[in-house]
Amino acid sequence: MQNIFKCKLSVKGEILEVSAPLADYLGYSAFELHNLSVNTVFKADDKEDFLSKAERLLDARSPELNETFKGFTRNGEQFSVLIHGVLVRSIYGKPDYISCSIFNYGEMDKTREKLSVTEQQFESLFYDNPLAVYSIDQYGNFERANRKLYEVSGYTKEEIESRPFLDFLVESDKDMARESFKEAIAGKSGTYEIGVRTKAGKTLHLHVTNFPRFQNDKVVGIYGFLYDVTIPIESIDRWELLIKQNPQPVQIIQDGKIVFINQIGAEYYGASSPDELIGFPLIKLSHPDSQPLFEERYKQLSNGQEIEAAEHKILTVNGDVKYIRTHSKPIKYQGFPAIQTVFYDITEEKEQHNKIRHSLKQKDILVKEIHHRVKNNLAVITSLLELQIINSQNNEVKSALRDSQHRIDAIATIHEQLYQDESLTEICLGQHITNLVAAIHDMYRLEEQQITINVDYDEIGLGIIQSVPCSLIVNEVIVNSFKHGFRDHRSGNIDIHCRNIDKMIEIEIVDDGTGLPEDFSMSSSTSLGTTLIQSLSEHMHGTAEYLNRDGAEGTRFILRFSPDPYK
Repeated sequence: MQNIFKCKLSVKGEILEVSAPLADYLGYSAFELHNLSVNTVFKADDKEDFLSKAERLLDARSPELNETFKGFTRNGEQFSVLIHGVLVRSIYGKPDYISCSIFNYGEMDKTREKLSVTEQQFESLFYDNPLAVYSIDQYGNFERANRKLYEVSGYTKEEIESRPFLDFLVESDKDMARESFKEAIAGKSGTYEIGVRTKAGKTLHLHVTNFPRFQNDKVVGIYGFLYDVTIPIESIDRWELLIKQNPQPVQIIQDGKIVFINQIGAEYYGASSPDELIGFPLIKLSHPDSQPLFEERYKQLSNGQEIEAAEHKILTVNGDVKYIRTHSKPIKYQGFPAIQTVFYDITEEKEQHNKIRHSLKQKDILVKEIHHRVKNNLAVITSLLELQIINSQNNEVKSALRDSQHRIDAIATIHEQLYQDESLTEICLGQHITNLVAAIHDMYRLEEQQITINVDYDEIGLGIIQSVPCSLIVNEVIVNSFKHGFRDHRSGNIDIHCRNIDKMIEIEIVDDGTGLPEDFSMSSSTSLGTTLIQSLSEHMHGTAEYLNRDGAEGTRFILRFSPDPYK
């Protein structure tokens, strides 16, 4: 509620102007009060009306009016006011109007009552507070303290009041406390921890909060409160001792900065002591290559997530590059969220890994070159056989040389695929057979023939030891189909299926050619091709069988073998 109002009166006591707050307080509108006699609203305490007292202003017996009056609101409520009136004259020196300031005593009384209640509440809060509370003047002397402070310290009221607060502190903490006091006197609140000697001689670790005490906008001292953190401090001391003796680097991060690190951790970063790194942004010790990973993991840990260990590339304060494996977890440190990290050096391990990887890369290049040269050498042999074929007049010799040529090509395609693929030790069986039969098809198919080859395969990787005999067997079977199954220039189909069945690799080749002779038997056959198939399948510890198709023309060949576990 406003305590001071303004109004303007005519020299006859009529209300000329009134402030809106005064009109609202009286229960009238400004229009209703206009030209209304002031006596209607205010009466003097001695029953003399306002105009009688205002006559002193008009006859210049008094330069101003200061009188108390009873005021009455529209609904009849009474209140006390002090009216200060000043006569304002025109430029001709004649009385013009009376300017009044009205002070509401009733509201002031209420304010004083509220202030009294507030003071009582403050006194109760001060003296009955479960924390130790005190007041210190601007010179650093205790003015007063509450019961809890006397209880904690063991001193009496007479032993504390009017004494400098520094008298009760341990020597090592006095400079810090003195600086904190200066900051509070300068208007800045602060917290810190100090050691205090009790009357019994015991040292207590106390958490202190100081804030300035104002009077008329001027700092006249400080208020403060404190609580005992002796037990937590002792626990922290034991924890820090354990961490400091840890043979692995340990660090704690808050707001992206190092707030704790043990000696071995500081030395790992290239610092001589932990103090050099306290407050240092950890991101500056992260190598640019690892910063995206660092930022992502920091975000996860800040959100309280548990994450797996990770490798980081770091920079020491001297600019050296090192590698570490970190184990981090979110924790609370000194009451606030933090991230604790234990890490260990893997620089030597990483360097050895890089050397091995470089060596393997060189070996990969070498092996690819070997496969490439083997393939080229086989191509030279094929070319020599081609010259033999051209110079020979014997068709049987030409056919035998041509068969040898295709067998060599079958081996050459393996080495070609090995130096072209990423893997140097195995080939994709299905893709290799597709390439092989395509080459045979181009070589043996006659213009008048329409032979379609379909290859269907599972994803099967085959090591080089098994690739060569497997490729030669498939070559023999496909060549036999072209040479014998479709020898009468017949058209037809060859279907090839490569499957993984019960941990076995099965290659099935089916054609719809003329089929096998009725008396055909692989075990009794003396042809070179059949002998090769039997010999190579046994070498692979597998089985091979030729069959006529059931109920249809053509042959069916099945090769089964176990994949090499050491491919």
